Amino acid sequence: MASVLSYPTFARKALRGKANVGYGTLEDLKTPMAKEELIQFEGLVTEILPDARYRVQLDAGHEIVAYTAGKMKKNRIKTLAGDRVTIEMSPYDLEKGRLIFRHKDERPGGAGGPPRGTPPRGQFRRR
Repeated sequence: MASVLSYPTFARKALRGKANVGYGTLEDLKTPMAKEELIQFEGLVTEILPDARYRVQLDAGHEIVAYTAGKMKKNRIKTLAGDRVTIEMSPYDLEKGRLIFRHKDERPGGAGGPPRGTPPRGQFRRR
């Protein structure tokens, strides 16, 4: 068993028998709460809104407002109107969602810039 000091204050009081009624048993404190499952949908970004939010038309026909997930912000993944995306939504609020993945374009050509190994034009070459 772990040290009594590793539990929160009310758990320590429960161990000593001084806890208020309604906290349950110590076993109830150890078991984690069940996390609600998130629902994933695919859709198309129709409009870019302020504060890293997007209006997304889901494949099912509904239109929602989604915000950019933290990992997408951290990795600087840009999303434009017309991009295919995957959205995570809570079953409690089906009007808002989190944009978690931007699908690759099916368009040929790629970014259109010069290859990575070539130096930029108009600059001096290093000897």
